[in-house]
Amino acid sequence: MIKYIAKRVGFGVLTIFVVATLTFFLMNMVPGGPFTSDKLSEQAQALIMAKYGLDQPVPVQYVNYLGRLIHGDLGTSIVNVGYSVNDIIADKFPVSFSVGIIAIILSCLIGIPLGILAAYRRGSAMDRVITSLSSLFSSLPGFVLAVILLYVFGMVLHALPTSGLTSWQGYVLPVLALSAGPSAILSRITRASLLDVLSQDFTRFLKAKGMRTKVILFKHALRNAAIPIVTTLGPLAAGILVGNLVVETVFSIPGLGSYLVKCISQRDYPVIMGTTIFYTAFIIVILLLVDIVYCVIDPRIKLDEE
Repeated sequence: MIKYIAKRVGFGVLTIFVVATLTFFLMNMVPGGPFTSDKLSEQAQALIMAKYGLDQPVPVQYVNYLGRLIHGDLGTSIVNVGYSVNDIIADKFPVSFSVGIIAIILSCLIGIPLGILAAYRRGSAMDRVITSLSSLFSSLPGFVLAVILLYVFGMVLHALPTSGLTSWQGYVLPVLALSAGPSAILSRITRASLLDVLSQDFTRFLKAKGMRTKVILFKHALRNAAIPIVTTLGPLAAGILVGNLVVETVFSIPGLGSYLVKCISQRDYPVIMGTTIFYTAFIIVILLLVDIVYCVIDPRIKLDEE
């Protein structure tokens, strides 16, 4: 286990390096800069560029940035003077995390039970309804659902707030927008995984012994079907926590995602780089935790043998 974790951490560091390198050079290939839209003279722009080291050749900027990154320094915001990227992430990410973690919990509470119910009632009208709804919501982009929810519950019914997180009601619409798609995907994966396990020889043997289907399903089949569910849940959780940029923007949530969108339009290079690296590291940690959970669910899995 320790050997496997060390190897994964090494690959994670390499991944962060590759992502940082690609992001840095692609960002500098885009025409324009953080001060081109300001009404400043060329002399003033040159002085500001020199202050932040943006007047140096790109390779030199890259080496300097890596030197700071190794020491955990993600730089200082160009647009919001006086704020370090580390402080911005520490201030904004908890807001995104609070919305995302609620959406993940809701996705599990809805998707997995519906998948179990569909597998238990296979071929019934309930199974067809659940499968149809799962197909619908899994194919519906989150930002489209966010706009629909905002229009219906915010502008037409005036039932829920459409911006900010000043009360618990403010969490309802963004959480629903973030959790609908993952709930549908988890439902489909749970149903398919359970049906696969229920068709195996050991479950047929248990049925032949007279064990009830409900007992087989919850006591034996569900644990054997958990690996595909966990495999799917890991990337889904990472996507909810990291990929909620548009939903945060639609509902004016003061999280890291909406802040990143604003910084991209303002060409705030240090914030773009720091947030991208942070999100990359966060995803790597989540995927590593998923691999470790495999061993808890099924002790037969030996990670060091991979």
